[in-house]
Amino acid sequence: MISKASVSVIVPCFNGEECIARCIESITNQTVCINEVIFIDDCSSDDSLNVINSIFSSISDYRTTIIKNKMNLGVSISRNLGLNVASSDYIAFLDVDDVWLPEKIEVQYTWMIRHPNVFLTGHEMNNSRSSIQIEMSKVRIRKIHAKKALLSNPFSTPTIMMKNTKYYRFPNMRYAEDYAFWLEILFDSQECFKLSVVMASMFKPEYGSSGLSSELWLMEKGVQKIYLSLYKINKINLFEYIGLIGFSYVKYMKRVLISLVLVRSKL
Repeated sequence: MISKASVSVIVPCFNGEECIARCIESITNQTVCINEVIFIDDCSSDDSLNVINSIFSSISDYRTTIIKNKMNLGVSISRNLGLNVASSDYIAFLDVDDVWLPEKIEVQYTWMIRHPNVFLTGHEMNNSRSSIQIEMSKVRIRKIHAKKALLSNPFSTPTIMMKNTKYYRFPNMRYAEDYAFWLEILFDSQECFKLSVVMASMFKPEYGSSGLSSELWLMEKGVQKIYLSLYKINKINLFEYIGLIGFSYVKYMKRVLISLVLVRSKL
C-alpha cells in the first residue's frame, strides 16, 4: 500500500473564503498523504488569503506554497504559476469550490504509477453531496482519443492527474481554457485515459442559475476559438472544422433552451 504520493495539488482561488476550508479538508482527508499543496490567491477581495494562511499554519504533513497574485490574472495564469513551482512527479488540480472523495489520490496515483506510459488521467465527477463507495473491480478504464474529444470535453479539471511537465501550460483564455489544454495534450499523441468512477463533487450552480446562463455564449466562443486554432495548425481539416462549428452551435442552443427551462421552473 502506498503511504505517500508524489503529487502536487494546484488550487487557484478567487474570493473563495466560504468554501476554502471544505476544499482543503477534502485534500487532508485523502487516504494517502500527498507531497505538496500550492494555493494561488488570484487577488481576492474577501478574506481568502487569511483563511488559507490560517489553515495551512497548522498543517505539517506536506509542503505548502501560497502564491499571492498582485492583480487578478485569471484561472489559466494562476494554474500555470502553480505548475511552474510544482516539485512532484504528478500534478492534480482542484477548484476551490469543489471537493475530492478520500480515495481519489490513492486510486488515481496507484493506477498511473502502474502505467508509466500514461501522461494524463481523469475520472467522473458529479454534484452529489453524499458519500460514494468506490468498487475498483467495477471501474471501466477507457482511452481518450483526440478526434473523439473534439465532440465533447472528456475531462473536468478537478478530476485530472497528469505527469509534471514544463512543456504544457494552460492558454491565456477566460473560457474553455481547460478544454484547450486537454486537446493540446491529446493532439500531441500523449496517452490519456478516463476512469469510470466518481471521485469528485462540484459545488457549482446548474445551467440557468444566476450568473451562469449569461456565460454560455462566452463559453461557446471559447470552444469555437479552440477549433479555429486547431484548423490553423493543421490538426483538423476544413471539413472537420466546419462540421465541428455547426455541431458545437447546436449543443450551445440546446444548453440555452435547458437554461431557459430551468429559469422558468424556478419562477
